[in-house]
Amino acid sequence: MEIVCRRGTLLGAQLANVRVGIPSLVARERLVVISGQADGNTGDFLKFIDATPVKRMTGGFTEQMSALGKGRLHLKLELPIGNLAATKLAGEYQFANNSLTLHPQLPPVEHATGKVGFTESTLAVNDVRGRLFGGPLAVSGGSRPGGAGIEVVAKGEATLAGVRPVFDSPWRRYLSGAAAYSATLQVRDGRTRISVDSPLRGISSALPAPLAKSAPDTLPLRIEVIPADGGARDRISLTLGRLAAAEFDLRRQGEAMVVRKAAIWLTPSPGQPVQLPEQPGTRIYGSLAALSIDRWIALAATDGGGGAAAVDLDVKIGALDVYGKRINEVSMRGAVDAAGWAVMLTAKELAGNLSHRGGQLIARLTHLQVPEDYPGAKPQELSQPKDLPAVDLITERFIYHEKELGRVEVVAQPAGEDWRLEKLAWKSPEASLTGKGIWRPGSPSRTSADFELAAADCGKFLERVGYANLVKGGSARLQGSLAWNGDPLAIDYPSLSGHVQMQAEDGQFLEV
Repeated sequence: MEIVCRRGTLLGAQLANVRVGIPSLVARERLVVISGQADGNTGDFLKFIDATPVKRMTGGFTEQMSALGKGRLHLKLELPIGNLAATKLAGEYQFANNSLTLHPQLPPVEHATGKVGFTESTLAVNDVRGRLFGGPLAVSGGSRPGGAGIEVVAKGEATLAGVRPVFDSPWRRYLSGAAAYSATLQVRDGRTRISVDSPLRGISSALPAPLAKSAPDTLPLRIEVIPADGGARDRISLTLGRLAAAEFDLRRQGEAMVVRKAAIWLTPSPGQPVQLPEQPGTRIYGSLAALSIDRWIALAATDGGGGAAAVDLDVKIGALDVYGKRINEVSMRGAVDAAGWAVMLTAKELAGNLSHRGGQLIARLTHLQVPEDYPGAKPQELSQPKDLPAVDLITERFIYHEKELGRVEVVAQPAGEDWRLEKLAWKSPEASLTGKGIWRPGSPSRTSADFELAAADCGKFLERVGYANLVKGGSARLQGSLAWNGDPLAIDYPSLSGHVQMQAEDGQFLEV
């Protein structure tokens, strides 16, 4: 028996050219076969999917999808009268030039064209094409053999302008170009796993090292989103070549997923997992060959900065550029938060505890050797007084031009365009010095200082500062006011001016 209808409704779909047939009225197992087609909105087809067993196969992935455009649905249903649980479903949906939104937080796939086939137990995505993230996109995939879930693979190219809806960082303006990518969606046991891979070839970066990159270079990026605990928790992992690996543990709070723990591993070891902190928070650890804090600070300042989350640090840096100077063989442990930072630091040039809070740098050091300017630095690139913090520094050993000068205390702070030295105290076994001064920028910059020096043993004092065998014994007292062009640690003798008073006694000149 066969019945032909102009239209009908099946599982919510409005069908045309409907045929209902029973192949045999006398068979022991009677079968009803229904077929038809429907032309309509793709959004209605997504609702139809949610009313069929296909929804269960996709883990409800289609629930958040939306679409603008039309398509045609071909549908066939086989219903065993005596065993409706064995019903078979087969269908195919064809669409062209649609706008398809896969997720509310993603831009739509424009000009989407292709076919989606399905049965009661399988799904097939056949050559779906369109444009996403400013570039072409091709999607294919479907059910995996043996009922092992669904896997859909998307391959395309993304431009920096196209990814703005998902990456709108102020740093985006330092990036340009486009790159190929591959994204894989896996659904199994109601859980959705997403991975994205891109060589980033074609993307250039003007960000400071270590994120600087030319367009022809590759820097493989991989992102994975792995669900856990029945959707109550997500784990996001990220690798960026051999440069860094990161992991984020997200927990559900209401409708949102919130980062509970995070870790960033600099220069990770291949095959080793990222170690999340034991307690909620963020951890950064590992090593870098070089890092320019000056360039990152300048970049953050031009982009408005922002509050920083609490971070624990345990890093090693081969060459660290900061305030126009280079510090070598750096190892630091500490913490950073919105109020500032505090670290225990060891390096070739200095060692001790440093903290920065409220615009003031506090340093308690075992030794300090004045670092060299970083290679290639131009005078205008070096820090100006207005860029420097207030300073409260004590070092037990001060080394200048490879000379051990003794204990030094410095208290200074910016004052308008000046950097005002409120206290300078230097002490060695042979002598002591106190002073104060002002460093004023300009072209050239200008330093002025008032000082008083008392030497209990002039001979040993001169030997300490590099003038041995000139005087034997003796005591002296110098006081005065001096000024010169340049910064406080580099006296420019041709421009040196001022006055000095000296009293000396009980010494002997060894050479004249």
